[in-house]
Amino acid sequence: MNPREKLKRELMAQRPHCEGWRFRGWQDERNYAEDCSDERHMNEVLFTRGHAVTAKQKAYSNDARNCALMCSAHHTALGHSKAFRTWWRDVRAVELYGSESVDAYLAGGPTKRRRA
Repeated sequence: MNPREKLKRELMAQRPHCEGWRFRGWQDERNYAEDCSDERHMNEVLFTRGHAVTAKQKAYSNDARNCALMCSAHHTALGHSKAFRTWWRDVRAVELYGSESVDAYLAGGPTKRRRA
């Protein structure tokens, strides 16, 4: 199994709900069942594989602090939006990993990253 697929499986065990559902602020499980499928896409939020030039940089994007799991609908609608990236960086990743860890990840990454 490749490292990206391994990370996706680990994250699915830790974060069973679509991050788009959380981003929208929904608390009601009915919204989740109606709007999110069981399939999940792993979305690189801050550093993408497309920003990477070297293999080391590509591997850097495969980090839990950088990856959101989203259903197809939310991945398409929100996954590459500035609002979602800002929320991920400033709210969700900090909730999950702490601000120091997120700041360290951002500081150590490839020089080119998505702007939030």
